[in-house]
Amino acid sequence: MLIIDTEIYSDYFLVSALNTETGKITHIAAFDGQPINKRRLHTLMSEYVTMSFNGNHFDLPLIAAALNGYSVAQLKKLADKIIKSTESIWRILKAYELRVPDWDHIDLIEVAPGQSSLKIYGGRLNAPKMQDLPIEPDASISPEQRQIVREYCENDLHTTHLLYKALKPQIDLRVDMGAQYGMDFRSLSDAQIAEKLITHELQKITG
Repeated sequence: MLIIDTEIYSDYFLVSALNTETGKITHIAAFDGQPINKRRLHTLMSEYVTMSFNGNHFDLPLIAAALNGYSVAQLKKLADKIIKSTESIWRILKAYELRVPDWDHIDLIEVAPGQSSLKIYGGRLNAPKMQDLPIEPDASISPEQRQIVREYCENDLHTTHLLYKALKPQIDLRVDMGAQYGMDFRSLSDAQIAEKLITHELQKITG
């Protein structure tokens, strides 16, 4: 399994992935003079089960856009739209004529209790390092600062991994239920699972 995270600036886009089996971290970056390695990124997303925190609403749309040929500047505009807009992610994707592939992905944000930020969950779990974004989101990233961004992203990956280990019993239960009902519950909250199951049973009764 790979835990993934992205960072985006006007002139630097980073996709990082932590292999939960080996502990190895892979970085795929795009910046001035270096386009994103689409082949490598496609392999990462299509050949592994991936996991994120809020990836369905942020990281995956950016990765899908990058694979569709978006420049770093265009990715930054999309990210700003997602962050600042009150529209749902599916409306934004429709407006941009973007489709996120059906990757084998788990998003922990709904599974985790309390609807908090990753930093807060990290604090509750006694994460060894708490770190805010080290460079303002609208800043330009110099070659020397790229390593700072990578290290920040790596810390978020480790925090997400810590959260996953804490939530593993809930994830395992969702996997078992999914096998029973033929549905994917891995990224859903308890309430969302209940709603989906009730709908499923009503459809069986009413057709």
